[in-house]
Amino acid sequence: MLVVVTDGGDTTSRKNYHDALRAAHEADAVLYALVVIPITNDAGRNIGGENALTQISRSTGGRAFFPSAGPTLDRALTDILRDLRTQYLLTYYPKNLPPSRDAFRRVAVKVRRTDLQASTRDGYYGDD
Repeated sequence: MLVVVTDGGDTTSRKNYHDALRAAHEADAVLYALVVIPITNDAGRNIGGENALTQISRSTGGRAFFPSAGPTLDRALTDILRDLRTQYLLTYYPKNLPPSRDAFRRVAVKVRRTDLQASTRDGYYGDD
């Protein structure tokens, strides 16, 4: 699990979005992003980093939060702790997969009960 506390701005990255997403998947990391927005006015604000963190969080089975100080930050941390305490590990070993040009294999987990929600990574990198 990786918790990132950031304003979402990218000032010195050497890697791009796809490199970061792949690294998170290959590390089997679940990303939780706590994005603290320093500017409340949306006009002219670059939200590319916020969107990237949201997508990487979802893709790895985590979540992104946009708290302010105080109760919303406490709620975000409480939600992360609850997620971590209520996890189950599902594994499988695929056999006879057809060749693929894409090294990323998509996986979908569906829950039949409407009172439950699955938060899962959306795939893995195979050894093709």
